[in-house]
Amino acid sequence: MGERGLTLSEKAKVLDGKRVRFIGYMVRQEHSAPGMFLLSPVPVQIDADHYGLADDLPATTVFVKIAFNPEGILPYRPGPLLVTGVFRTGNQEESDGRISLFRVELDPPRKVKERSAAPVPKTGATRLSRQLQKF
Repeated sequence: MGERGLTLSEKAKVLDGKRVRFIGYMVRQEHSAPGMFLLSPVPVQIDADHYGLADDLPATTVFVKIAFNPEGILPYRPGPLLVTGVFRTGNQEESDGRISLFRVELDPPRKVKERSAAPVPKTGATRLSRQLQKF
């Protein structure tokens, strides 16, 4: 937070346009927008019918865009998730009416060989790419 509200950290500026990995929690929403979901550093549930866009999302919430399936709605996944993709910063109006400061364009899912599954990170986070193979 700066004198005039949110400001980008130097780290966020340096990472703009680069491939990153984030661990966070999918925001539980009553009505999800197609082709995207929200990733928060803490578990959060929002109710757009009750609060509209005046919710308690953390300022560091990341809008995760699913470019390889822009019309699909990804069902809610509890627990920590590991997402990988290209990071973008700066204010942008999203399809759900919110203004995003941070966005990640999700990498498409990789095919995992049947006999040798990739290890899950020690954090206990679920690799979203495995879950998206059915999406």
